[in-house]
Amino acid sequence: MKNLVITKRINATNSKEVKEQVVDQLKSWGYNVVADEEQAQSFFLAEFGKEMNTEVAQEFAIDGEINYGYQTTINVTIKAHYCDSGSVDYLYTVEVTED
Repeated sequence: MKNLVITKRINATNSKEVKEQVVDQLKSWGYNVVADEEQAQSFFLAEFGKEMNTEVAQEFAIDGEINYGYQTTINVTIKAHYCDSGSVDYLYTVEVTED
């Protein structure tokens, strides 16, 4: 799958702001973003009466803040949720961790 976001446009250095920028970028490209997998599952059961499939659509890491001389890394995983891979009915979730 193609990259969904342009990582060079992300300039935040903490996990909360990185997630906001990723979600904003996805929405600006017209992708439907939901808060979590549970919300996506509820949508697909209500709308299509089917269980959803999930796959990692994009993963990347960027530099976070420097704390006490240590550079943190922010890991971002964008997951695609769908019932039929051939349809346009996809929902996306963004998971961000920092270490």
